[in-house]
Amino acid sequence: MLELPVSAPALEELRTAVAEGPVVLETRSRGLAGAAVRELTPERPLIAIDPRCAGTIGGLSVDLARALVAVLLGRNEISDESVVLDTPDRLALGHAFGPRAEEVLTLAGGSLQSSVTLNDLLSAVPESAALVVQDAHLLSEPWAGRALWSLRARAADVAPPWILLLTRPWHAGLTDREAAFFGFARRLEMPAPTEADWARALDEVGRPVHPHDLRWLTDQTAGSPDVTLEALRHDAKNVRRGWSACVDARRVVLDVVLDAARAAHPLGPRLLVAIARGEAPYPAVPGAQPARIAHALRRLRDRDLIYQPEARTWRLDDPALAAALRERATGLRAPPGPPAGRTRARTGLRTATV
Repeated sequence: MLELPVSAPALEELRTAVAEGPVVLETRSRGLAGAAVRELTPERPLIAIDPRCAGTIGGLSVDLARALVAVLLGRNEISDESVVLDTPDRLALGHAFGPRAEEVLTLAGGSLQSSVTLNDLLSAVPESAALVVQDAHLLSEPWAGRALWSLRARAADVAPPWILLLTRPWHAGLTDREAAFFGFARRLEMPAPTEADWARALDEVGRPVHPHDLRWLTDQTAGSPDVTLEALRHDAKNVRRGWSACVDARRVVLDVVLDAARAAHPLGPRLLVAIARGEAPYPAVPGAQPARIAHALRRLRDRDLIYQPEARTWRLDDPALAAALRERATGLRAPPGPPAGRTRARTGLRTATV
């Protein structure tokens, strides 16, 4: 099956960096980050946690305990049901946690009736493992307490595991001047696959695509690795059909997306549609103060719905969603052509800083 191609030089740079210390890896594509992690850690036990699903520091501790116990016991996962241990299992947990092994097992089962802390769990992560934190910028929010500082403390140990903090380019909180990893972690960007990378990956799976068609598709997807992969998996023989399948999938969830945009900010849906249509966001909301529009844009960006490819320019993070929104706004299905969904602020307009 076709997978996301990862730049070999970028992967080697990442491997060298993470072996030397913690790395903040930024990429606009979650799929690309996942592909890089898989390529990077084929022989290392992988302990991955996702703050999006944690909600509280207790939830984060439970998730880490489950991932850690699964690695220590050599299992695929640990559920919230009771875990039956044989003698080697008990020895493995006893070696990692000593007399508190039963408490850790209880925590992994979902019970917070335990005195085991996040620091205790992190200290037990094996040096041979790779600890990956998805959307790590969320740990800078108040609910996460000092989780980032706990991670930094583990990274500063004599024998730390590989620590990889995944984030998006527009989230800078991990390495800000007051942040836990300021001056302590290396920040790298994983580049999106080029047309040559895609062509090589397609050839390797026996599904070559004509260069003209591949260029047309990457124009539609604005270079988004995740959507390009989705379209090619739908139909690599006819990339136009593949792209149409992506847009069709977004039509089904348009109301959910618009509701999410409104939950982010009351101006969210109008701005989302305007940006999808290539309109400048500030004049698209008549009567709204620039500062209010700027705040709405930040809220949409922080929820990964939009981003800025360059100064004073906005684009939807999902180009297929942008195409579906344009169709809904006009009531017409536009023929295949160059992608829109990119806006530039008009010269001379007063705008607030975003």
